[in-house]
Amino acid sequence: MSDKMTKPKNKQFFSIDESVGLHKNYSFRLAILLPLAISVILIIIFTVQLALKGQFWFSISQPGVTAFVKYFTFPISLLSLSIVFGVMVARFHSSKQKAKSNEITERNNSVNYFYKTHEEFEKFCMKLIKSGDNGFKGIKANICYEAMFDSSSPKAPSLFVGDNFFRSINSYYSVYIDNFVNYLGSNDFKIANSGTKLTGEGPRHNFSRGLADKLEKLGLEFDRPGTSSDLNIEKGLKEFYESIFELFSFPGLENKLKSKEKLNEIHEEWISFLKTHPKYIEFMGLQTPQS
Repeated sequence: MSDKMTKPKNKQFFSIDESVGLHKNYSFRLAILLPLAISVILIIIFTVQLALKGQFWFSISQPGVTAFVKYFTFPISLLSLSIVFGVMVARFHSSKQKAKSNEITERNNSVNYFYKTHEEFEKFCMKLIKSGDNGFKGIKANICYEAMFDSSSPKAPSLFVGDNFFRSINSYYSVYIDNFVNYLGSNDFKIANSGTKLTGEGPRHNFSRGLADKLEKLGLEFDRPGTSSDLNIEKGLKEFYESIFELFSFPGLENKLKSKEKLNEIHEEWISFLKTHPKYIEFMGLQTPQS
C-alpha cells in the first residue's frame, strides 16, 4: 500500500502519489471533474434564471445555438480547465515518478558500490598476504573493512578511513610499548635474558598480553606479536607500521595522503616516547654484542 493511501481522504484529493497510476490519483480525478461540475452547476443556475424570466428557449438552429453560446459562454469556457488541470497533474505525476526512479537508481548504485568495494578490498588483502613483503599473517577482510571505513554503509558507501581506526592503531602502540617497558623490569625478563628459557621452540622473550586481541578487532593477524628473540622493538614496530601503511594503498581510498601522514605521526610519536623512556635507555645501555 502506498503512503498516500494511508492518508485521510481529504488530503488524498490534493496530493499526488507517484507510486500508483495517474488515473488512480484523486487529485487527477478532481482536476478533471471539478471544472466540469462547476460548469454544469452554472449552466443549471443560468437556465433556471432564464426560465423564471421567460427567456429560456433552445432549438437546433443558428439563432438557437447563437443564443445558447451567448448566455452560457462562461460555464462552457470552464470546461477547458479540465484539460489544463489534467495536464498539470499529469506533469507533476510524471516528474515525481522520474525523481523516485532516479532515487531508486542512486540507491541501487550505492548498494552495488558498497558490496563491490568489499569484494575489491578482500582481493586487495589477499594480495598483501601472498606478497610476503609485510608482516601480515592473515587479514579478515570484512572486519578490517568495517574497522577502516566505519562510516560506510549501503546507503552511503565511503572509503574514508575513520578516526576510530587510528585510535585503535594508537592503542596497539600504547599496549605494545607499555607491555615491553613493564617486561624489562620483570623477573621474566631477567630469567629469559639469562638464557634459561632459550629453547629451539621459539623466542625466549614474551610480552604479548592483549596484543592479539587488539589486532583481532582490526581483522589483522601478525606472526606472534610481542614475542622476540633479540628484543629489537623498533624493528618490530616498524614492520607493523609498514604493514598498516600498505593497507592505505587500497585503490579509491578517499583520504589516502592524510591517512599515511596520521599513521606516520603515531609511529614517530611512540618511537620517540620509547627512546626517551628511562627503562629503554637503561636496557639499550646494557646491551652487548652477545645479547
